[in-house]
Amino acid sequence: MSVRKLEERAREEGPLIALAEWARQRGQPVPSTIAGNSMHATMPAGTEILIDLDDRHYIKGRVVAALSGSTVIAHRLIGRGRGPRARHYWLMRGDSLLIPDPPVHIDVLLGAVLVKKNDVVTEPPPMPRRSMTARLAARTLAALIALALEIDVRLARALTRALATARGRLQGGGERRS
Repeated sequence: MSVRKLEERAREEGPLIALAEWARQRGQPVPSTIAGNSMHATMPAGTEILIDLDDRHYIKGRVVAALSGSTVIAHRLIGRGRGPRARHYWLMRGDSLLIPDPPVHIDVLLGAVLVKKNDVVTEPPPMPRRSMTARLAARTLAALIALALEIDVRLARALTRALATARGRLQGGGERRS
């Protein structure tokens, strides 16, 4: 892809999508580093990863990279929409979280995530076992978001944002004190 075509695609589709397509054509995994705590249970902050842009075999339980606004996130796929309006969307969640991410369109999934440690590249570790209460909460929330996704993606996105806001307020993150 020429620089001119890359610039045109960046204007039309967004710079990260155009850059991902350019990197995909080069055939090289993209190195990155886990920065947040949402995957701390399996990949703590500082974990070196490779995003395999050629590996777009998406299945439930796989850790993948996706565009989220102007950032790239690496989370585990937890489900896919089934109905005609929802089948192009996936649900993802960080391994340390109970609330799923807002549904993502398959077009913003970049590829599979691999872990690089001491120059050895492996699949990410499996999701750790949680307490019965945490498993029940996570499954219930995922089912609720999946149901909302089948109705309308905007509803599912609004619901995940509302749940995340409520979680922040319950933990004291949303309180204002004078």
